[in-house]
Amino acid sequence: MSSLPPKDSAGLLPPLPENWSNICESEPLSFSGMIQPHGALVQVDLTGRITHASANIGNLIPELPEHFGKKLPADLLSQMGITLDQILSSSVGDRREITSIRLSAGSDSLDAIFTRNGDGVLLELFLSSHSQSPISPTLTTPFPKGLSPEALNQELVFRIRAVTGYDRVMLYAFRDDGDGEVLAENRNPDSYGTYLGLRFPGSDIPRIARELYLKNPWRLIPNAPAAPLPIRSLTGRPPDLSLSDLRSVSPIHVAYLANMEVLASLSLPVIAAKSLWGLVACHSRSPRTLGLETLSAARSIVKHYNMALLQSHAEERIRAIDGLAHRLAPVREILSKTDNPEDILSVSATSLATLFNACGLVFFRNHAFTCWGTTPSLQIIEKLRDLLAPLRSAPLWHTVSLTQTFPGIAPLPVAGLMALKLPKNSEFWIFRPETIQEIAWGGNPHKPVETDASGTGISPRQSFERWIEKRVGQSLPWNKFDTLAALHLLRNTSPSPGCLS
Repeated sequence: MSSLPPKDSAGLLPPLPENWSNICESEPLSFSGMIQPHGALVQVDLTGRITHASANIGNLIPELPEHFGKKLPADLLSQMGITLDQILSSSVGDRREITSIRLSAGSDSLDAIFTRNGDGVLLELFLSSHSQSPISPTLTTPFPKGLSPEALNQELVFRIRAVTGYDRVMLYAFRDDGDGEVLAENRNPDSYGTYLGLRFPGSDIPRIARELYLKNPWRLIPNAPAAPLPIRSLTGRPPDLSLSDLRSVSPIHVAYLANMEVLASLSLPVIAAKSLWGLVACHSRSPRTLGLETLSAARSIVKHYNMALLQSHAEERIRAIDGLAHRLAPVREILSKTDNPEDILSVSATSLATLFNACGLVFFRNHAFTCWGTTPSLQIIEKLRDLLAPLRSAPLWHTVSLTQTFPGIAPLPVAGLMALKLPKNSEFWIFRPETIQEIAWGGNPHKPVETDASGTGISPRQSFERWIEKRVGQSLPWNKFDTLAALHLLRNTSPSPGCLS
């Protein structure tokens, strides 16, 4: 995400270059062979032998370089209160965090993370950081019940900023179309501008990066421009850093942050139903590192938010279902009394149109159909049915733009369509009108791809100023509540042929 918006631009989106996704997705993020310099790293294989070590490991444990290619010293592990077998017996992805370790009298206090990975055990070491103010226990308690989604989001970013001290903290949620949107923000009053309500294209966080967020509790970058350190390898191959806190920063992301005037960042994944629902993104214009205690507190806050979010979604769904039951009661009643589509629509069309924010409805049975409201012509409806047939693998299908989905179709008086397959070779179509929308983006979402000076990489867009996209030819999006209402309707509708003007 990005830096900020004093002025608006306007325009229609040009096509995204075809190789944009391939360029971002091909970057070997987990096999860079380098780490960020705020810690040191050792990879141990399944036999306990050190196969990889960062160039700076001797700065934190002076005797360790001489053990390269040999077994990790057992006395070192015992000083940390852990054995190698304890980690190796755990599942891949499990991690053990240990704070404030002193390996000898007068030595620096260290924090350690042991992570079980596919090759054995990854040991990461950091100088303990205790410069932060004591964390108030009230910040890491469960969220109050009964908060609205907006209040819940704002409470999250308030707590995270209070604990971490970043200049700006944002809740960034992924939309159904893959793009992201800033739902909440808490920032230093001196911070320039706001990101609240801005969208960012899905390509800003490629799939490969999203997968890493699902595997790790946080992504800390204390000083993005700091030169990465190489990892010495016994095997000649770089280690897999998928589960590493110290994994080096992609040069593309370093440039991206620099264009936002951000030097330090922290990202915490928000996971719902095992999917990446969003991120808590923290930015600072000066270098900033955090100790394990602070990071663990931030993780705890996000976990409490996750629980509150799931509860909020469940309550929202219950309310929606209860509301649907009430609003669809007249439809169920008329369906129980008649199979005549004219009677069905004369009673229920207005309420259904209101429920779906629709301008027109069509019932099909076999090759006959019944219409209500604003719909395409009879000939176009028949053509659309033929065009839709090969696309209908599920009972529910929708688009926000028929003319974009079917470019050869004639101009239409409607834009969006939700189509439902019904029993007895029947269908129900719901049309929506065109709604011109202005979408505020954090920079032009379809910026051109530029190669860097070496010609081997890409340079991210330079500007993150507020950029307004004017969307025409589209209806309002079909959301999860539209889908829920449609599924209820599927269970309560079985039309007969006929036609109503």
